[in-house]
Amino acid sequence: MRAKLILVGFISAALLVGLQLRQARIPPAAAAYLRYLCGSERWPVKTFSDGDRWQVDLTRRSRTIAELNTLVKPSPLPQNGRVSAELKVYRVTGTVIYTANEDDGDVHLALQGTDGSTLIAEAPEPACTVNARDRTAIKAARLVAQDIQVGDKVTVAGVGFFDFPHNQNGHAKNQIELHPLLSVKRL
Repeated sequence: MRAKLILVGFISAALLVGLQLRQARIPPAAAAYLRYLCGSERWPVKTFSDGDRWQVDLTRRSRTIAELNTLVKPSPLPQNGRVSAELKVYRVTGTVIYTANEDDGDVHLALQGTDGSTLIAEAPEPACTVNARDRTAIKAARLVAQDIQVGDKVTVAGVGFFDFPHNQNGHAKNQIELHPLLSVKRL
């Protein structure tokens, strides 16, 4: 009985800490209230916490969504490292065609360019970015991203990231994403 009370107390304390880390106004993602439930596949790269994060050039390169779709996806991708296109920050403008709060806590924005090409841009859960480079920018981008609606035209900037195909809405042909987002601006 005492062990159950201790466990309940621990879980309650963990939930309170998790809720304090969560930004206001975002509906809780299904399973992302604590770091224990953050993602896994190339997660350090997705959250800008990998060993190569200090090699990323933060200069924002303006590109179209179509241009990013033409980048060649290297294979294999390192689990905890970056390939050349992932050492850059890209700025794109597009129309939001889909939004979601994912189970890993990310705010998922699918963007469409004027030619119909698509790209995913994601703002990770702050509790999952504790060791991230430029965490302040990541958190600020998320505050804006969580209020973006389908149909909004936005300009976003984020670190290049190649994902693997897993039926995500709005993915680029080559699976490149902007993950994490460093800025989001509604136009």
